Amino acid sequence: MLCGQVPLVVSSSTQGETVTPASGFAVPLESADQIIGNLASALLKLAGDPELRLRMAREAHRRVAEGYSEEHFRKSLEAIYSLALDRKA
Repeated sequence: MLCGQVPLVVSSSTQGETVTPASGFAVPLESADQIIGNLASALLKLAGDPELRLRMAREAHRRVAEGYSEEHFRKSLEAIYSLALDRKA
C-alpha cells in the first residue's frame, strides 16, 4: 500500500481491517472458489478502469503513510498509557 499498490486481501485478519473500500479490495472469507472468484472480479475491475486503479492506489498510500506513521504510533501509545495511568489513579 505504501508503494502505491492497490491491495487485494481476504478479510480474515488485520489486512481486512486495514483495507477500506476506497483503498483496495477485502474479499470475504468464504470457500476457496468464492475467494478466487472475488479476487478475480476485483482484478478485472482494476484492469478495466485505470482511473479507479490510480485513485485507489493514491488512497492506499495515503492511508498507510498517515495512519501507520511513527508519529501516529507514538500518539496511540501515549493515549494508551494516559488511559492506563488515569485508571490506576
